[in-house]
Amino acid sequence: MLSMPAGSPSVFSRAGQAKADDLGKLTIERLGGFAGFGGSHLKSEGQLVFSDLPPDDQAKVEKLFESGSKPPVKNTNDVFNYRITREKDGRSQTIEVPESLVPAALISSVKDTLK
Repeated sequence: MLSMPAGSPSVFSRAGQAKADDLGKLTIERLGGFAGFGGSHLKSEGQLVFSDLPPDDQAKVEKLFESGSKPPVKNTNDVFNYRITREKDGRSQTIEVPESLVPAALISSVKDTLK
């Protein structure tokens, strides 16, 4: 039988889960581009844990959320915009920004799948 020393956190404890949740999770959705290629049949989405990003990307993401949403790039169908949702401390915050402002690590996390 496996035993743990008194006071040690169990792998099943909620405390360990709460600590992971405090770090924040990002959901990144790619919108538009290529004249709407894929239409409603294509889902472009990725997820990352905020703490897994390099410090400079963490700073860029924080700045994006501090600045809020930016108007989407218009006058072209071949530009992507990104919807980024941050879930942290049980709350969710969403912004939409042009691709030019999104760190490469977030862009590369997005994968296309058929709905």
